Amino acid sequence: MENEKCLSEEDIENCLNEARARAYEHVLTADPPFSINPEYYILSYTTDQRKKKYLIQEEQTRVYYPPDNPEGKSYTTTVIKGFRWDLLHGKRRKAVKYYLKKELRYEKHQLAVWNKYAGQKNVLYIHARLGTSNWSNTTWEDFRKSSWFLDGCDDASDRSYCDIYAKIVYLNDSLLSLSRPDDSFEMNGIAYTGNTL
Repeated sequence: MENEKCLSEEDIENCLNEARARAYEHVLTADPPFSINPEYYILSYTTDQRKKKYLIQEEQTRVYYPPDNPEGKSYTTTVIKGFRWDLLHGKRRKAVKYYLKKELRYEKHQLAVWNKYAGQKNVLYIHARLGTSNWSNTTWEDFRKSSWFLDGCDDASDRSYCDIYAKIVYLNDSLLSLSRPDDSFEMNGIAYTGNTL
């Protein structure tokens, strides 16, 4: 993480706006609609109509730079700018506000942990499909007890992924190790030692 930079206030605000847009879209595509813990999401004509009704959207032209075209190519996309709160009342409004608050809290936590370790030399950032929805709490707790583990949090946009921050120990000025040889832990009934990491 030594070459990474802390996120600026503007970057953080952009990330929070994206989190808001994701949350708005999630409650509108949830089945049943406006539920905050749905079993699945539906993408259909009905959800498209619901999005048109409740979302404030804006067409934007953006540029991407493919390897074969250094000048860039422009494309038009729809960006979610807000939510029509005047159309939502009662329990649904309360549920959506609660869900939005919860999603923003996850996003802020992920960004704060990133800023905490950005620029540090002896820290390795790992983004892996090891979110808490992928294993039991006891396994996660065992994992967190490892000496190389500094911090971790679920990805705010997809909780089946997580960010892990590991302590790096330099050996002989060139080799890297995540743990000392005497470190060990057990995960899913398999014993791991420092040599197997």
